[in-house]
Amino acid sequence: MRSKRARRGWFGAKPVHDLKTGQSFDSRSEYSRWQTLELLQRAGEISELTLHPKVVLIERKEGAPEIAWHPDYRYTEAGRTVWEDSKARQRDGQRLRLTSGEVLLLKLWMHFGPGLLRITGARGAVLRTVMPNAGGES
Repeated sequence: MRSKRARRGWFGAKPVHDLKTGQSFDSRSEYSRWQTLELLQRAGEISELTLHPKVVLIERKEGAPEIAWHPDYRYTEAGRTVWEDSKARQRDGQRLRLTSGEVLLLKLWMHFGPGLLRITGARGAVLRTVMPNAGGES
């Protein structure tokens, strides 16, 4: 029998569903950051804001599976495409803790990512910036 408690994500995050737009977010922090980015887009600071874009890091070849990631957001800032992933579980003064899967995805991004990736924390603070070594956008 299923518990009547609300579904919780990783690290105790509470999912949010925006009834107005029909969009779903993994946490309140992710939803809050989305709202901030929407305001920045309306103000003209960023453009082409997208929620949960799919980024293929390794394409399917000869029976090997495709490896893809859905960062939280993608937008254009000062003529450059930026991908952003929100990690609100980081607390003030603590180091960003990543799961083993996230560490692997960041390493793959370093080699195969299409451009700049920002990992942000609470209130949009930039915790880490990842720029691919070769290829991708400059």
